[in-house]
Amino acid sequence: MKTAVISDTHSNKDDIILLLDWLKKNDINEIIHLGDDYSDSVFIKKAGFIVTSVPGIYCKEYFKPDIPNRIFKNIYGLRCLITHTKESTTKDQPEDIVPERIIANKEVNMLLFGHSHEPDIYEENSIVFVNPGHMKKNDTRGFDKSFAIIEEKKDYINIDIFDFKTKKAFLSTKIKKH
Repeated sequence: MKTAVISDTHSNKDDIILLLDWLKKNDINEIIHLGDDYSDSVFIKKAGFIVTSVPGIYCKEYFKPDIPNRIFKNIYGLRCLITHTKESTTKDQPEDIVPERIIANKEVNMLLFGHSHEPDIYEENSIVFVNPGHMKKNDTRGFDKSFAIIEEKKDYINIDIFDFKTKKAFLSTKIKKH
């Protein structure tokens, strides 16, 4: 089983379509979208994918109480927090989950976040943090477009971050199953 994780697509439909084609060819039909733009997750869902999504802090949906800004999801036995930012912001709503509390109390095994456009995988406080990077056209923050794949193996969960152009993994980690 494989799940793609993307963030900060910023309405870049051309590259989203290319990625969706690649994902279909690789039998990946589930996508987690970490925000900016929330409407892109609706577009992906209409393309036939199973989508879990949260809005980015600059999306109008971030301020709609019926759309959660942060959610918990079980991914291959790991309890995960899905959020656009890994910390609270001044744009948060009163009912939003507070990431700092979740991290301090070790309430998750993994935290999936975007916002910075910087791809990264690291462990802190016994939690694996994954930022898949971005898919923004003409980004000026210095990082090439990228995405992540979470794959369930027999004894572990594999996480890879791929370069969008080459589709080659450049960051990886494994999490032993409990």
